[in-house]
Amino acid sequence: MESARIGIFLEDKSFAHAMAKALARECRAMSFRILDAPVIDNDLDLILSSTEMDEPKAVQFVRERSGIRTANGPPYRIYLYQDSQNLIRELLHIYYEMTGKILSYKEDRRCRLAAFVAGGGGWGTTSLSIAVCYMLYRIYSSRCLYLNLCPIDDSKKYLVGTGNDSFLKLLYYLEQERDFPLDAFITSTEELDYLDHPLLNCVCDEMDIRLLRRFLRRISKMGTYDFVILDMSNHLSRTNRQLLQEADVIVEIFRKIEKSGKYFSCITREIEALATEGSLIRVENFAGVWEEDMNSDALAVSEDHSVFNKDQEDCITMDLTKNYGAEIGAIAKRMVEVDCYGTDTA
Repeated sequence: MESARIGIFLEDKSFAHAMAKALARECRAMSFRILDAPVIDNDLDLILSSTEMDEPKAVQFVRERSGIRTANGPPYRIYLYQDSQNLIRELLHIYYEMTGKILSYKEDRRCRLAAFVAGGGGWGTTSLSIAVCYMLYRIYSSRCLYLNLCPIDDSKKYLVGTGNDSFLKLLYYLEQERDFPLDAFITSTEELDYLDHPLLNCVCDEMDIRLLRRFLRRISKMGTYDFVILDMSNHLSRTNRQLLQEADVIVEIFRKIEKSGKYFSCITREIEALATEGSLIRVENFAGVWEEDMNSDALAVSEDHSVFNKDQEDCITMDLTKNYGAEIGAIAKRMVEVDCYGTDTA
């Protein structure tokens, strides 16, 4: 999936941040960076600036419609005060004129189902799945919806809890097949959205697979998300087993334990047996020193506890600028290289 990196320079930094967030939600094939000065950056594909720049990649913001120029070649100028959809359309056109490449609209891509599973509890499934969500957004502008389908929700350590009993309303609407504002049940942040309701983890074992399928279809029709991330850990309930068989991507987390026992081996074999339709990505977590073996299909993530820190809201944050981020990036890369039908495009 082609992704464009866009730099934004405005004297009003608050306006620039608000614009970047709005544009990122409108087109996930673009990622945006706020610049402190209108300078040339080789890492960027386009530079949006409120000042005129003598640079082939520059697009100037103008405050009067009479100064607009987008169709007749450089210098490119676009009207600053327009809605996000029109602004994105003009940027997509300019990007095509500059590079000859076409970026995808979000409506053109089906939401993919990605399941994170492990042979045992405490193997880092939740931290890995959330970190991959962040990395998919930062590198590929892919928007993710995170769902924890375990009886015990470890994601509370990483995500601020805001859930309430209104989840029962969601189940009622799904059962009745009625229209309802689905986004009212979703907590949205800059890099990650998640369904945060305590009852989800209480009823996930007894939930009818039909209701979950209806929910996932509604999510896909929204056209907002590239991936729905299902965090299952080693909880292979009846519902989770069925979802595994329907997933486009399955990330299996394993550990090299000398005395793993028959229990862990049995779960691992069952996971791989269920992963018949989707593309299986095997990841060794807590692997010590990380190195990617080009002769192996498995990826490795090193054990680096220094990347996890408590923030002011008493949640654990992840520093993905360290080598740990490079390893998470390798998982994200494998996931985007899988097409909508579960086959590897690499």
